Amino acid sequence: MSQLDETLGGLRVIKAFIAESKMSARFSKTNNDFRDAMNEMIIRQSSAHPMSEFLGTCVIVTVLLFGGGL
Repeated sequence: MSQLDETLGGLRVIKAFIAESKMSARFSKTNNDFRDAMNEMIIRQSSAHPMSEFLGTCVIVTVLLFGGGL
């Protein structure tokens, strides 16, 4: 009876180790996908800020030129 318990317990341990590697691979993939998405978002945000600053400056210059000509 004890040998049967040891065998079944050993099978549970083996299954746990197999599941651990699968879950580790799954976590790594999810983590890499999240990192890539965050990097893409940061790149877009960093390029949008200077563009909005430039467009705002252009609007102010246009208003000043138009207002100065009146």
